[in-house]
Amino acid sequence: MFALRTSPLSAPHEIPQGLAAGLIAAGWVEPSPGFLTRAACSEQAADGIALFEVLRQRGVDMHARPLDAELLPEAALVTSQPALLRYLAEVYPRFTLPRDAAIRAVEMRQSGGVEMLRYLLDPLGPNLDVNLEVRQPAVRTDPRDRAEQEHYYGASLGGGTKTALRAAAARGNADAVAFLLEKGARKDSRDEQGRSALDIAIASGHSSVVDVLQRSHA
Repeated sequence: MFALRTSPLSAPHEIPQGLAAGLIAAGWVEPSPGFLTRAACSEQAADGIALFEVLRQRGVDMHARPLDAELLPEAALVTSQPALLRYLAEVYPRFTLPRDAAIRAVEMRQSGGVEMLRYLLDPLGPNLDVNLEVRQPAVRTDPRDRAEQEHYYGASLGGGTKTALRAAAARGNADAVAFLLEKGARKDSRDEQGRSALDIAIASGHSSVVDVLQRSHA
C-alpha cells in the first residue's frame, strides 16, 4: 500500500504547492513551519492561499517566527500574484510594502509578473512610482563568482542604480518591459555606467526585449 508518510517527498521543498494543501489536509503529510515559505513562493496565488489555510487549520502558528512577517510577503511579491500578497498583508498587518516593490517584483522573474505590476502601479491601489530609481549595494564576493552572477542576472553587482524597467530588461522579461513602457517607464533612463534598458538588453542577448524597446515610442 502506498504511504506518503514515509516517502522522501514529505520534505516541504519537494512537494508541489498545488498538491501540498490536499496532502496535508488528508493527513498524508505532516504540517510544519517549513511549508509557510513554500506557500509564500507559490506562483499561483490560489495554491499558496489554500496551503496557508490548511496549515493554520492544522495548528501551524504563522506568527511563531518573527521574521516571517516580513519575509513571507516579500517572497509573495517576487514570485506570486497580488491575491497572495494581499492575503499575507492581512495576516501580517504591520508589513509595509517597500517603495521599490515594482523593482523587486520583476528583478527575479525571467517572465511574467505583469499582474503584480498592474496591482502595484494601480492609481487606486499602492500607486507606486514606475520610474523610481534606487541604489543597489555592491555585492561582496569572489570576482569570478560575481562575474558568473552578473552574466546570469544581466546586470552589474558592483553597486549603482536600478529601475523596474532596467531590472526587467536585465532579466529578459519582455512582457514586463512592455507593460512598464505602457505605464510610462522612461526607456532613456540610464544607470551609473550610462546604460539604458536597451543597452542592458543588447548586452545580455535578450532579443525579445530589444524588439519591444525598439518598437516603443515612450
